[in-house]
Order: sequence, then structure tokens, then C-alpha cells
Amino acid sequence: MFGDEAGYFLPIIFGTSPANYQKWGAVMEYPAYLYFWLYSFLPRDNLHLWIKALNAIFIAAAALPAYLIAKRFMTGTAALLFACFVIAMPIASFVRYVM
Repeated sequence: MFGDEAGYFLPIIFGTSPANYQKWGAVMEYPAYLYFWLYSFLPRDNLHLWIKALNAIFIAAAALPAYLIAKRFMTGTAALLFACFVIAMPIASFVRYVM
């Protein structure tokens, strides 16, 4: 596990108390409290897999607002193609990573 991954996993598993950050030493406190809160509801077994699955849902959910905004300026078919393009862009490949 790399340092940045530890910075996300440890607070999810053990909490975000100042004592924990002091105990871990090298892990800095990230200001992503919503991230920690949301992912703290995931099952602890195979946590990495569950986080990647939820990230995939977030990327897929980006298609709906992309489609709705594009529909204002394009035909329905073109807007649908645009929404597919948005979730298939290379940045969507980051869904595999926990950062």
C-alpha cells in the first residue's frame, strides 16, 4: 500500500481522530471528510474492491447530468453519444484506483 492509499484507508477503517493521525505519523490529514463518511458504510471485508465498485458507480452516474446538459444543445441521439463519450474518456480509467 502506498502512502496516499494509506491516507485514505486508515481513516476509513480506524476513524479520523487526531490521535490516530499522530499514531500513524507519516499519514497527513486529508480534508475529504465526505469521502471518509461515505466510504465508512462499506463492508470491511474486501474494502478495496467495494471502494472501486462505488467509484465505478460514481463514474457511471456522471452520464445522466452529461446527457441532460447535452440534450439542451443537441439532438437526443447526439446527447446520448456525448454522455457515453464522457464516461468513456481516459480520466474514467481512474475508477480502478483508490486515491
